[in-house]
Amino acid sequence: MTTTNHIRLHRSRGSVSVVVISVLTVAALVAAACLTIGNSHRRVCELESDFSQAQVYAVAAIEAAAAQLRSDENWRTNFVNYQNRESVFSKTFGDDQLSWFLKDDVDDTIFNNRTDPFRIHGRGVLGTCRRELSVLAFPIGQPIEALRSTLHATGTIQLSDSVISGHGPISSSLQIHGNNHIVHGSIEAPVWTNTIITAGKATSTSGKYFPGKSVFDAYRTLATEVDTSSMPSTWQISDQVINRDTPPTPTTAKNANGVYFVNVPSMTKLWINNCKITGTLIVNLGEPSSDFQIGEGVVWNPQSDHLPSLIVYAAAGNNQVDLQCSGRMTATDQNTEAGLNGLFHIIRAQASGPSSPFAIFTRLSGNNPIRGTILVDGGINISSSCRLLADPKLLARPPLGYCQEPDSNGLLENGDFDSQISPWYSLGSTDSRGGTQIHRDTDAQAGSHSLLVSNRPGASFGAAQDVTKYLARENLYTGVVYAKMVEASDNIQITLELESDSGIDSHIVGSQQVDSQWTPITCSISATWEGNLKAARIVISSVATSGDFLIDTAELMPPVPSPRANIAVFPTTFRLEPGN
Repeated sequence: MTTTNHIRLHRSRGSVSVVVISVLTVAALVAAACLTIGNSHRRVCELESDFSQAQVYAVAAIEAAAAQLRSDENWRTNFVNYQNRESVFSKTFGDDQLSWFLKDDVDDTIFNNRTDPFRIHGRGVLGTCRRELSVLAFPIGQPIEALRSTLHATGTIQLSDSVISGHGPISSSLQIHGNNHIVHGSIEAPVWTNTIITAGKATSTSGKYFPGKSVFDAYRTLATEVDTSSMPSTWQISDQVINRDTPPTPTTAKNANGVYFVNVPSMTKLWINNCKITGTLIVNLGEPSSDFQIGEGVVWNPQSDHLPSLIVYAAAGNNQVDLQCSGRMTATDQNTEAGLNGLFHIIRAQASGPSSPFAIFTRLSGNNPIRGTILVDGGINISSSCRLLADPKLLARPPLGYCQEPDSNGLLENGDFDSQISPWYSLGSTDSRGGTQIHRDTDAQAGSHSLLVSNRPGASFGAAQDVTKYLARENLYTGVVYAKMVEASDNIQITLELESDSGIDSHIVGSQQVDSQWTPITCSISATWEGNLKAARIVISSVATSGDFLIDTAELMPPVPSPRANIAVFPTTFRLEPGN
């Protein structure tokens, strides 16, 4: 009996030992697991902290880049080597690093067009963690003078009815023509015919600068493309609200800035009716007979003063654009009765082409006010009694991309002709051959284009630019213009023409024999006049023949140029770059 109990006692103690060992093992495993989880959690927290700090470094890199660009008047050339992830401007602090580079999404080159926007990429590295952010930056400066106009066209403004222009003129780089129609307001153009001016004045002026396709390409990078698969077969956008939270079609992604891109196919018209739009449309008419029309009942405002309302690019020669203003804002909307508000810009690839230099494929109609500025390449027909009102906000806070050439401290704007012709214009009376013509040409001294001057009625005719607003009395301007004859050689001369209270005067400021090779013509100006300066222009012509010639790289600068225009970072365009 005793032996049996002793055996049972040992068995009981063995069982307890197994249980205790099992419990201790489980406890050890739990403790190890807790320690592992704790370490993992701590590591996750450390990594999250490192990633957050790396992102702070990336933002700091962007801010440092913007500060450096603003302090360097030649930043586009001085930082030309920092245009990709392999060549960056960097600062290192032990294992940590801040670096940045620039990227031009328009044409991949930051130095060829000083009005192109660009992205600043900032990279922050903290240990093994890396973050790369980018933000869109625009050159800013003096608002373009065309924003002072209610309507400016590079071609003929054809009046088919009377028109009211308040707080600013209607202006054309070519002519304003009516059939004894009345303009209640002021007009500005080289020529106006059969037009009756009341409550304003008529002023003879030359062309006005405004950006070309580069601004369309820039805003295209900001836009969300509209999914047109859910659009009606008639391509009508009607009876709806469009803004950053409500895209034009239900299958289109939202855009934080309310900027949407629509590509209109051939033989199709995009038609907008009875809509309230608070945003920006970027419309591409890239094919023959692809058209665009703002129809009835459209009320339109940009989401921000930094943005235009509409940019249309018409690539073919016959793309029709119709702007009708019949919508009306109520007092609860914006306390204004204008239907279309902001900047409306029509860009035409063939507006100055040889086939139809100033064809009228843009029409404007509607009796309700249009408040802002309409910029049109080529001609425009005003087909009903329109009411156009300039908006002082456009001059006070111009949309991004609509400023003067940043380095326009000199006399000449757009001296490289890489994106457009304006504000250069042709000088030469019309004869049986049609008069002087100017076109962009790919035979360039530098960059991608030059200006071809052809079909001149005589040697004294050529290309000209108004410099009244930049010319300062007795200020010394020096520079160079490159020229090239197409065929026979001739002497190309550069002339400054002045009109002041003392009369009209002209001075040859540069002259050089030029043949079929690019030749520099050095120039020097120190002008003086009596009383008030009424007008001044630079004229480039020849001496002996009326042969065709090319000009490029035209620049006339003061001895010590002022800093270039500032840049503005567009805060709502921050994005996290791939590979983070």
